[in-house]
Amino acid sequence: MLQRRGVPVCDADDVAHRCLEPGTVVCDAVVAEFGGGILDAEGRIQRARLGEIVFADRTARERLNAIVHPAVMAFLRQWTEEQVRGNACVAAIVPLLYEIGAEAEWDIVLCVTTTANIQRRRLAGRGVLGAAADLRIAAQMCVEEKVRRADIVIMNRGTTALLEAQIDRTLLHLRSTRT
Repeated sequence: MLQRRGVPVCDADDVAHRCLEPGTVVCDAVVAEFGGGILDAEGRIQRARLGEIVFADRTARERLNAIVHPAVMAFLRQWTEEQVRGNACVAAIVPLLYEIGAEAEWDIVLCVTTTANIQRRRLAGRGVLGAAADLRIAAQMCVEEKVRRADIVIMNRGTTALLEAQIDRTLLHLRSTRT
């Protein structure tokens, strides 16, 4: 929705997935840390298998984050520097922003939130069900804390039209304060 409104967007999850491609330093480090059992027959990290490991074990998740997050944040910093030269607003989607302690790196933190039930429904749409979904939700900071710490909050609990209206109001506000 932001991109359709002319805001350059970079998603940390997409960057992390690229970092986990075979032959990258990050991929090699993750395999060294978690073993060849996380690889498929073609040598690619099976994210579902890795997820089973790290969402069931906080220490394993912290080890993975210590490998992946620095590379993702370095990419986001470089991307942001390149983008801000020609744009009043840019957006980086960083689902674990608070968990990795990176909120101070951004001028404004916008939190888009929803209910746990809607989160579960969306995870189910991606094939993550039951206890696996609960583990993923529990691995994140509670929504109330994210809302408390954010500069701007958008509640994504209704229709797409309502979400778009909130985004339009937010962008109008941000653009008016940045010009």
